[in-house]
Amino acid sequence: MLEEARIESDAERRERLLTFVVVGGGSTGVEVAAELKDLVELAARSFHDVRLEPRVVLVHGRPIVLSELGDRLGRYATKKLRAAGIDLRLGRRVARVEIDRVELDDGTTIPTATVVSTVGNAPNPALASIPAARDGRGWLTPDATFALPGVEDIWALGDCASIIDPRTDRPMPATAQHAVREGPHAARNVLAALDGRPQTPFDYGQLGMLVSVGRFKAVGDVLGIKVSGLLGWFLWRSYYLLRLPTLDRRIRVAIDWTLDLLLKHDIVEIGVRRTRARPGESPGELAGEPVSIGARPETPDELTL
Repeated sequence: MLEEARIESDAERRERLLTFVVVGGGSTGVEVAAELKDLVELAARSFHDVRLEPRVVLVHGRPIVLSELGDRLGRYATKKLRAAGIDLRLGRRVARVEIDRVELDDGTTIPTATVVSTVGNAPNPALASIPAARDGRGWLTPDATFALPGVEDIWALGDCASIIDPRTDRPMPATAQHAVREGPHAARNVLAALDGRPQTPFDYGQLGMLVSVGRFKAVGDVLGIKVSGLLGWFLWRSYYLLRLPTLDRRIRVAIDWTLDLLLKHDIVEIGVRRTRARPGESPGELAGEPVSIGARPETPDELTL
């Protein structure tokens, strides 16, 4: 987008190319907006022959971002995002997305060529064939053992179910720390059912939540303790490092992160276009076809990021 904006002579189209809209102010939306802001500003500075002013807009339906972390941390994150230059549209919802703009529920139009949605997902249509109870959003509502009441030999968990936390009587957050524990617990209950043993209820308290709000800044709740700033960022990085599966992977990532502290982000990427042979052509013939610079893929499934 930045390279295209660099050579664009039309001011309105250039503004559209340089505007990036993130929808949703939860943990994913906040992290995407913060990282995107850092990346596009760094990339824009690499164009010495033209002044580019990229803009990141975050649209969220509540008065503060990260409201699940509480009012204090939510306001801290909101303040840091604003200080970073992110355009926050709080208390607003997206009414319509077009190819060249986003329309909000108050009638405001944001010209943009890039929209990132982090507003969550809907239940898989395949669940409609299961005759079981659902909540107001359409998710299956199993009991504490993940078994579906009134339906034999079916357990529901993860992205297809609403698991109630016995401590709060509210659905557990759809986060990885719950999902990776739900799977083994469901497997144990399936084995118990096959052996005729009693199944055990799932009871897991959230360890905490950490969210990056930019370079060297993060907010979170760790075992009930509120953290923010550099300490939050350090805990956020440390936890992700410890969760990597192998020692060699941890070492590689630790070295990469250490270099990232000392050097600028690498914004150069080698583009690789995957091609397929059409009827009557061989892969070798297709690979030898001349490709013009700036040519666009003919079909959406040929797009590569």
